[in-house]
Amino acid sequence: MEYKAFADSTAFIDTNDAEFLAISATAAQARDAGAFGDKPLVVLTALDHGSESQQWRALQAELVPLSSNSTQRLVAGATHASILVNQDDSQTTVAAILDVVTAVRTGRPLVR
Repeated sequence: MEYKAFADSTAFIDTNDAEFLAISATAAQARDAGAFGDKPLVVLTALDHGSESQQWRALQAELVPLSSNSTQRLVAGATHASILVNQDDSQTTVAAILDVVTAVRTGRPLVR
């Protein structure tokens, strides 16, 4: 309910607009950052992006080689928003975060 209230607000629309207007600059920063070495990286990809799903999946796959200790997890039926706010989909997000934290703390590689 809190998310819906926020999503229906002008602040949400303003935030979304700012995010999309900054996408070129953000992409350039990401490219300039270079590789992450062996730092743990989970690329969590929501697969429900309508007609852009294939393109989005390909772009997400390009992130995986940034670390030698990385994995991509595909979340069928999930959207960009639902992996944050949907109770079932967000469990995948929680698991990915916990896996990265565990890998950092133990020095063990991510489970692929």
